[in-house]
Amino acid sequence: MRLIVAIVVVVLPGTVSAQDLRRKPSGAVEITITDKATGKPVACRLHVKDAAGKPQRAAQLPFWRDHFVCPATVSLDLAAGEYTYECERGP
Repeated sequence: MRLIVAIVVVVLPGTVSAQDLRRKPSGAVEITITDKATGKPVACRLHVKDAAGKPQRAAQLPFWRDHFVCPATVSLDLAAGEYTYECERGP
């Protein structure tokens, strides 16, 4: 089964406080997984890791060791940086 992954990065404008300057910049990343043949959204397991290899969690979604279960679309709040992802579907 072939899957298509769409990633949308959203950066919201706003004011910056002194506390914000001490933190790494972050943004919302939306990932949608669709079946290539049908174009329909599909559930899957997503492995999202930062540059250090640390697994990233999606709030409110089941998480196990190094991946979370994605119902087809997920929004992640990630710090600025490089990330890798791997999508799995099936038994």
